[in-house]
Amino acid sequence: MLLHDHEVKMRKGEKMLNFFWIIPYMIFMLLADLISLAYSILMYVLNGMGVSRMARSLGVSNPNGAFVPFYRMKILGDVAEESAVRNNGKRRSYGNILMWLYIGFTAAIVLFVILFGVAGVILSIAEGSTGNSSVEISTIGPISMLGFSVLFYIGIMAMAIIYCVYFYMALYQIYKCFSPDLAVVWLLLSIFVQPAQPILMLVLSKSTPAPSPYSYTGV
Repeated sequence: MLLHDHEVKMRKGEKMLNFFWIIPYMIFMLLADLISLAYSILMYVLNGMGVSRMARSLGVSNPNGAFVPFYRMKILGDVAEESAVRNNGKRRSYGNILMWLYIGFTAAIVLFVILFGVAGVILSIAEGSTGNSSVEISTIGPISMLGFSVLFYIGIMAMAIIYCVYFYMALYQIYKCFSPDLAVVWLLLSIFVQPAQPILMLVLSKSTPAPSPYSYTGV
């Protein structure tokens, strides 16, 4: 009886100890999430302020669209288009391409997560209804699911690469327009240091852009 009471007390003590360890962990994770959220909002606002100011300097319509999700990519692309005109007298298409690539990339990721989850649920239900001894369900199902996931993932990566190429091409045109001597340096910094791009957009937006040519040829 005494041994049993001692074991009960020990278990209660372990539960209390685990509980006291969980609280600091939950507080730490909450603070980490809040810091991450604050950082994301700050970078979003800084980028929006920079792109919006650049859009006004270049005469781009709807400059406040730089703060609107998804549409902000069109404004950045429009700024790049006007920058290209001032850089080399040729207009290059960036606005609509960047926006739709970004929308497509985001939609593909969401669709992949949904389809992967639904396929997992269907596979689990099929295994439960036919029994664990079903060779077709337990082998062919996961293999097919894996093959589909790999193909979908390759498609998403291809879209991401295309988007990144257009995005950094657009950034280069902007940097060249607002800081021609250091455009390559700013581009490399934006590629390898994630927080640099929003900060650079805000800082360079205070600079005077390259003068507009009297005429340009379309491409």
